[in-house]
Amino acid sequence: MIGMIALASPTADAKKKSKKKSGGSKATSGSVYICTSPNAYAYHRNPNCPGLQRCSYSVKKVSKSSTSGMSPCRKCY
Repeated sequence: MIGMIALASPTADAKKKSKKKSGGSKATSGSVYICTSPNAYAYHRNPNCPGLQRCSYSVKKVSKSSTSGMSPCRKCY
């Protein structure tokens, strides 16, 4: 047919996005990693994140709800 364009279905797009968000995640649902430094400002999805590797204090796995005042890391979120 001339002039018709095939569009991706919304369901296919949603599946791609959900795979992208969950892929590579090392933390279980609801848990994240933080640096215990008093200057730390971000929580991380991946314990091997380059931002978290710079932490000279200890790295701790905590619930996401306990990260009030912190922002998600720009590299792993």
